[in-house]
Amino acid sequence: MTTIITTPSGEEIRIDGTKVCRGSSPEKCWQEDPEIITAIIQSARRKGWKIERSESLAEILRKKEKAHGAI
Repeated sequence: MTTIITTPSGEEIRIDGTKVCRGSSPEKCWQEDPEIITAIIQSARRKGWKIERSESLAEILRKKEKAHGAI
């Protein structure tokens, strides 16, 4: 599951597992501790920033494979 936080300035922060990315550039990605990720999400909630959750492409493909058998 990917969490997408949008700041008031329109910047996106994407969190996928323990990987955090600012914007769409791979150079702006890093690994973070789960406790820090929880704190980032809680802080964004308190500030009223937009928070969305979406499935990654890998998760969608895994579910399809499970439902229809391996390809």
